[in-house]
Amino acid sequence: MATISKQDDKLVIRLSTAEKIEAQRVGFDVPLQAVRKVEVVENPVHEIHGLRPSGIKLFGTYLPGKVAVGIFLAGLHQKPTFAVLHHHDKRGVRISIEDEKVSELLIGCDNPEAIVQLLGKS
Repeated sequence: MATISKQDDKLVIRLSTAEKIEAQRVGFDVPLQAVRKVEVVENPVHEIHGLRPSGIKLFGTYLPGKVAVGIFLAGLHQKPTFAVLHHHDKRGVRISIEDEKVSELLIGCDNPEAIVQLLGKS
């Protein structure tokens, strides 16, 4: 499972070994000043529905309703989403960011309220 932490002035997301293979990247770092909103998401793997079939997987792994790990583009006029979601993730967080290469981070986690509290944006 991906880990989310604050280190100095950055939001740091690190992936498990399997997720690194699925995402084709090690993790994701974002300046804390770019974080605009953090919200709890129920059944987060279903939040990727807008990215199929009209969406484009840029990098990563996607099996509808099962796995979405990587960078996904919902439309040509939108910035991509970085997702780390599996079918067993019952809850997660959506982290909206500005001035970055992606518009949001969608991460499955066991205690999303702790992430909201850690980042202090709701």
